[in-house]
Amino acid sequence: MKFNFKGYIENIKNGDNEDKKNFLKEYEDIVGKITSLKKEKWFKNYVKKFSDYVIIPDTDDTIRALDWDLLVKLIFASFSSTAEYSLEKTKDNIVYVALKVNVTSENQNVTKSMDELWAFQIQRLFDIYISEQMNLEKLFRLEKPEKKAIKWKRKELIKHAQKQWAKIHLQLLNYPDYVYNYHHITELIENLEFETSKKILFSKN
Repeated sequence: MKFNFKGYIENIKNGDNEDKKNFLKEYEDIVGKITSLKKEKWFKNYVKKFSDYVIIPDTDDTIRALDWDLLVKLIFASFSSTAEYSLEKTKDNIVYVALKVNVTSENQNVTKSMDELWAFQIQRLFDIYISEQMNLEKLFRLEKPEKKAIKWKRKELIKHAQKQWAKIHLQLLNYPDYVYNYHHITELIENLEFETSKKILFSKN
């Protein structure tokens, strides 16, 4: 199920949260009127560049139905957290790919695997990561010193994502039968340069 970006923006505009309303107005004054996700500069020029790797945790249908294609891109594109893929095993020794997100704030360091989260927690991540990208786009337009730093960080995060995808691909070569545990595979990675967009849906079963 695709994330309803238009509905998300309308809910903010028609909602009671004045801070979010003011932020949205300021964003549109600086960046331009919001029409669709695909036309947003931060999505078109940055988030879209992350290859389409979608991990579907082996959990209830509500979580399976979420827009993992967009969420994984947002997670890897984030400046505020670090994402990595890892191979894990269930109690029954079934190998699966997990997406782990690490957040560091002050003296705390918290790492969560996406398959451990509830649906409402995952839905909240869309709001957090979209707001972050919109705020960065605003800074990108306003602050010249920030523009250079944001450009550099974006390039580094794309490199990080490519390395993660290459790493997990190489690890999966040790499990030739693992592909039969996928719910669905659209394409396997054929090169480690990720010059073209590939999509794999992972799960435990």
